[in-house]
Amino acid sequence: MTTHEDANQGFYPTKTLNFVTLGKFEDVLQEHQQLERELKRRYNGKIFVYSVNHPSEDSLGFGSAPSVKRIDEETIICIPEEWHAVLYILCSSIYFDLLEPLSRYVDGEDGEFSISKESRDIVNECLCSVQQFIDDSELKWPDSLPIDSDYSTSGISDLTRLDSLYVISVLFIYLHEVSHIVNDEHLGLNELSPEESKENESRCDIDAARWILEAFPANLHDTCRLGIVIALGAATILTKNSPSFTHPEPQIRASNVFGTLSIEMTDTMKLTHNTICLWTAKILGIPESELSKLVDSTIDVEAIYAKIREALRYNS
Repeated sequence: MTTHEDANQGFYPTKTLNFVTLGKFEDVLQEHQQLERELKRRYNGKIFVYSVNHPSEDSLGFGSAPSVKRIDEETIICIPEEWHAVLYILCSSIYFDLLEPLSRYVDGEDGEFSISKESRDIVNECLCSVQQFIDDSELKWPDSLPIDSDYSTSGISDLTRLDSLYVISVLFIYLHEVSHIVNDEHLGLNELSPEESKENESRCDIDAARWILEAFPANLHDTCRLGIVIALGAATILTKNSPSFTHPEPQIRASNVFGTLSIEMTDTMKLTHNTICLWTAKILGIPESELSKLVDSTIDVEAIYAKIREALRYNS
């Protein structure tokens, strides 16, 4: 649907991985023939990637979040390039802060779960970049993250787990918008009540997760689920939409998705989910005294969500 030349554009290094993501997008659609037929009936195949900070004449008015637009009788998926970059930065943070240390611990390489100073420095720089973007809309690519190579000539199997998490996260966003295209008769007309809009957004989350999990083999499902959790975490951090008139509470979206699909969140997914919530609170400037309460082992997960929702409302 979209060529390499279309994908490999932009200001951030993630542009080269977008070609891989588009290939996976095509693979998912081929696994769901009825979905692909319905999508082609309603959609001309364009995924428009634009920069919020450097808008072109074509992208004026597209907004700062992923969306579906009807322009001159054409339906287009619109994704800000900054979302791609922040997703990669968050995937990197999760990888170095949680997954890589957990892998070493599980494999018996470390006697206890620990995070190296190098990893912690990478995480801190990544989160500072995200915080700067939220504060003043300027996104600096962290010096500690590599400029990824050109994956247009590499096999999919060459992807690292970090890159795989990124691809799944972006794929989830694409497919969330696909659900809007194939299911929403009032697309872009703003004729829905807040309750109806929230129901639609929840359905889009569930559809996107189900399509991904059904298209990938079982041995990749852990990576898929983690990628989905990170994508929903990015939505929490980038939109800060609590309370929202159109979307469900962002902190509980991942739990809703997997609960509806009868999938139990693993300990690693819960840890990832809660870590992103803590990052959000920290990025928003919640005092350290409140953060310490969030990680108190006597507070259950629902209490953590409630505390962060309260903090988000106060800081929005």
